[in-house]
Amino acid sequence: MERCGCGGLVPVEGGPRHPYMESAPACWRLYGELTIRLLALSPAAAQPSHVDCFATQHTGGADNDRRQRSSIAVHLVALCARIERGITAVQLQRLRPRVSATVLPTLGMDDWPLLTPPDDYGELTVAVLWNLPDDEFGPSLADWPGCVWSAWQHQHATVRVWTDALLEAL
Repeated sequence: MERCGCGGLVPVEGGPRHPYMESAPACWRLYGELTIRLLALSPAAAQPSHVDCFATQHTGGADNDRRQRSSIAVHLVALCARIERGITAVQLQRLRPRVSATVLPTLGMDDWPLLTPPDDYGELTVAVLWNLPDDEFGPSLADWPGCVWSAWQHQHATVRVWTDALLEAL
């Protein structure tokens, strides 16, 4: 077993990884399987927040990769919009692709800054969720966004400014 950057304990294995979100190969595989499990359990309940959670729990490489910094910023804005501003999953699907193109020029920024990640991403990770029985999986999956958002508390003020700039501009 190895500990992924998100904190999850996963099997040691080779295999594909995300192009810029640093994760253990097993964590990336489990994320794909978790997505399939979510869709199989309840297609109506499938919401994009699991994408935001995975992205903001796998932040390695952001100091050297502009795509990774952008990913972290966009997915944190999505979590904030969903959790604190009540934006629906359907609305987020339309907003997420517009975050960078809207927020950066609105705030006069050339690029997303490097955000210092939390020391601990929270107790819910892909590995934890994957190993839960079905009766615990759904409720824990619903708790995952709040768990991840809480872990990023030290960046909330910054992300709220970005989220509000997005929502006010649209």
